[in-house]
Amino acid sequence: MNNIRSSYRYRCEPDITNGNLGFRVVRGSFTLGYTIFGKITGADGVTVSLSGDISGTQTVNSGENYLFTVEYGGNYMVTPSKDGYTFFPESQTFDNVTDNQTQNFIATIISYTISGIVSGADGITVTLSGDASDSHTFSSGSSYSFNVEHGGNYTVTPTKTGYTFTQSSKSFTNVISNQTQNFIATIITYTISGTVTGANGVTFTLSGDATDTQTVNDGWSYSFTVDYGGYYTVTPTKEGYTFTPASQTFNNVTYDQTQDFVAKSIDIQDYFTLGSTMEEVRAVQGEPTSITVWEYLNEIIWEYGSGYSASSVTFSYDNKVVIEYDNYGGDLNVSLGTKVQDSYFTLGSSQGDVIKAQGTPTSITVWEYLNEIIWEYGSGYNASSVTFSYDNKVVIEYDNYGGDLNIGS
Repeated sequence: MNNIRSSYRYRCEPDITNGNLGFRVVRGSFTLGYTIFGKITGADGVTVSLSGDISGTQTVNSGENYLFTVEYGGNYMVTPSKDGYTFFPESQTFDNVTDNQTQNFIATIISYTISGIVSGADGITVTLSGDASDSHTFSSGSSYSFNVEHGGNYTVTPTKTGYTFTQSSKSFTNVISNQTQNFIATIITYTISGTVTGANGVTFTLSGDATDTQTVNDGWSYSFTVDYGGYYTVTPTKEGYTFTPASQTFNNVTYDQTQDFVAKSIDIQDYFTLGSTMEEVRAVQGEPTSITVWEYLNEIIWEYGSGYSASSVTFSYDNKVVIEYDNYGGDLNVSLGTKVQDSYFTLGSSQGDVIKAQGTPTSITVWEYLNEIIWEYGSGYNASSVTFSYDNKVVIEYDNYGGDLNIGS
């Protein structure tokens, strides 16, 4: 019974040697079998291959087991595979198998990047759709990047309100490598246009988020190209003319805009008065030395001259007509009316009565929140003043420190 191996099966057969009956042990034709098995996770349709002393293949889904029967003492290798996936471990070797063996494998899909650069605008949203979804917002010159899976189908779309892009979107089908696509944003533009009638040589000025000028003749059209979402004002000007409207503002432009203007010749006088337009004041006084805008106070102030001797004209910001002035420098040709000899005023008198008694004041100041309008005659410490109520424009106070007032009893 020498040389008996446990890996084989044996049988006893009768044997006659030299006339003696005995038995002999004969090895069978097959060996003992073992199994190599394990679980696959992470992917369906994984091919598991056995190689070495025996070969074979099986296709296994995630969560299922593979199983191979192998022979005692054999050398084998088990290798999982699926296109677009890596495995841990990549394979497993079993040498001189003398027992059942186990090895699990974990599949991980291969990932790639879809990336690029956005330019032309800040605040661009780049969106990934398809077999995966994601979105991020980027400034001009920044890089975007999305991680995607092997074999997937994806679309990348840049968006920003008021902008178009060199490519509105880019699709990637059956991705098997890293992908790149850049996007350039271009702002949408619109036109502000219209016609002018009543004068030749009218200058149109665009101001606000863009500036431009055009000169247009009677019956012609002006046209400015502006950006989406901008704030703009169009103003027509020509010396000696007023315009209806005086200007037009366009806020948050999201489509083409139109505004026509009508020019009217100014009857040039030797003076301006309360309620005169900017064009009328310009026709009398010429161009101001300086212009100051106080929008929150509803005032636009034109100064003539400089320093302490300067005179000024104040317009309302809303409708651009004279509401105040001071003529301390004596530079203004202003008139509210003519003084009438032997006229007087008293408390309760109207502004017309005061003009008859005093003529045109040196300055007018409006204090609406105090319900007061103050007319001054003279200047400095010797000036006299008349105060009217803002509501009904009658005299409520006066001081005659300068002795300039003709006050009745």
